[in-house]
Amino acid sequence: MKELKKLKWIVCGAGGMAGRKIVKDGLIAAGNCELMAVQSYPPVSAQEEGKRCKVPFFTRVEQMLDEVDCDAVYIATPQFLHLAQVKLAAQHGKHVFCEKPLATNVRDAEEIVRICKKAGVKLGTDFNYRFHPLHQMMREMVKKGVIGEIVSGRCQFGQDFPPKKGVFRQNVKQAGGGAFADTGNHAADLLEYVMGRRIKSVLGIKRNTIYPYKSEDSCAALLDFQEGGFGIVDAYFCCPLRTLRNDVEINGTKGTLHTCNTLQMKTTGKLVVRTEKYTKVLKCPNRDMYAIIFEKFADAVLHGKKLPVTGEDGLHSQKVVDAIYRSSDTGRKITIWE
Repeated sequence: MKELKKLKWIVCGAGGMAGRKIVKDGLIAAGNCELMAVQSYPPVSAQEEGKRCKVPFFTRVEQMLDEVDCDAVYIATPQFLHLAQVKLAAQHGKHVFCEKPLATNVRDAEEIVRICKKAGVKLGTDFNYRFHPLHQMMREMVKKGVIGEIVSGRCQFGQDFPPKKGVFRQNVKQAGGGAFADTGNHAADLLEYVMGRRIKSVLGIKRNTIYPYKSEDSCAALLDFQEGGFGIVDAYFCCPLRTLRNDVEINGTKGTLHTCNTLQMKTTGKLVVRTEKYTKVLKCPNRDMYAIIFEKFADAVLHGKKLPVTGEDGLHSQKVVDAIYRSSDTGRKITIWE
């Protein structure tokens, strides 16, 4: 039997959530991917992740790129580091799969896209919730007209994030925002994906309802789509994860699709389909969304297929986040696309 060709990966920022979940259950579990090395900081963290993943470990990204044979780089560091690390990867001729948001602002996100295009390397953005099997089912049902003509979509995503010294997500300069830049962008992207529509303008409200850090702890957005209909997103850093619904709802002229607890790190939950004729509940297939997106990225590189989520998708999301914050600051509706 012919051995399956695999894409060789290195990881920037393998500590924390990336190492515990995404690398283990996504990259390593993907059938056409092979992990070659990891980078983290401080040195103790790098060593721990190297031992956990059974690969060489580094504290410096450039040294890892110089010394390790690889095809692609998964960038899982905080977003204020993305631009410099993407530039290094592109200079070494490596394809890039970058965590969202691409950067802390639109200007840097545009530069990331430009750098990769100039270097001739592929750039993907990790909007993993598109590949949750139940969200995939929703998208297909929308396409097939199961719930008729689409009227609206709603998505909630949040968690409790009390103040903690040195946490980048509570620092506007390092994160580019708070609850919406971290979780709300996932929700807005997911509504676009499931509904098959693109956000053209937004109204936003961001607040520090509970916590006094400089990034917002709560945010709501009203989304207007180019193809018609509207969307609502609410994102939180100040509500318990276990009490929030963290769900998706799509409303149509013939029915409603509603997930329960699908916006989690684990690929779990259920999908409720309601029409005038029936109600049925679909359980989640046993397939990890992170493994799916890594496999699809690798397939795109190895066989010249379309990327699952592009750098341009990440740039569009950055523009949506920026517009929502500007809307909140000015009290005006902000247009993204004419």
